[in-house]
Amino acid sequence: MLAWRGWALHDRQSRFGDVLPLAPLPQLAPGAMFERQSPRAEPFVETDDRPGFYFGAEVVLNRKVLLRFTQYDNHADPLSLRDGQHGWSTRFQHVGAQFELPAGIGVVAQRLDGRTAMGPRLTGPRVVDADFDSYFVLLTKLIASHRVSVRYDDFLVADNDHTPHDDNSESGRAWLVGYRYAKSPRLVLNAEWLEIDSERPARAYFAQSPAALERFLQLRVSVLVGRPSRQR
Repeated sequence: MLAWRGWALHDRQSRFGDVLPLAPLPQLAPGAMFERQSPRAEPFVETDDRPGFYFGAEVVLNRKVLLRFTQYDNHADPLSLRDGQHGWSTRFQHVGAQFELPAGIGVVAQRLDGRTAMGPRLTGPRVVDADFDSYFVLLTKLIASHRVSVRYDDFLVADNDHTPHDDNSESGRAWLVGYRYAKSPRLVLNAEWLEIDSERPARAYFAQSPAALERFLQLRVSVLVGRPSRQR
């Protein structure tokens, strides 16, 4: 997803069995190097029957600081191919922290970095080989029924291979400002403003500028209907 689709900032999680469309990239066209790849990516298709692993740890200090660490490696066979889906050998490390500053300002921060590769080796790296890295810092403050949050994101994909017409590099940063007002337990108002400044050379394959500045404003009203469920 990071190599052929790129980074995206949203709150949607891919569920088991989900199918995600790929853009008509030149490397996926008939006669191209990856023509056997389906135009739809299915992240949960098993391609090699090899087990992977992940390890996670969480530490709470004085009930005020939360630290998390995760190590992931799917041990996938990068030469495998099944049902139009390639095996991507992927590993990453993830660290996160949550704590509170003076004046009741909450802080949440996360960092993720890893590498993914697919296909045979040519002269060093595999035909698709990319490092990826991202982090974010969020500050949030609750004042009575109002919550104001500010978040900064930085993300990167470094293309390590030199496969023609398959430039998967990307870099960008984003700012988000959010406001939440809980008028009552049944009525919540939300407003979010998001700006993403990114550069992805693969956009040139579609006659678009590699650099893009995107702005998004979202307003949402949440209303709880019916009786709240009781805990037993």
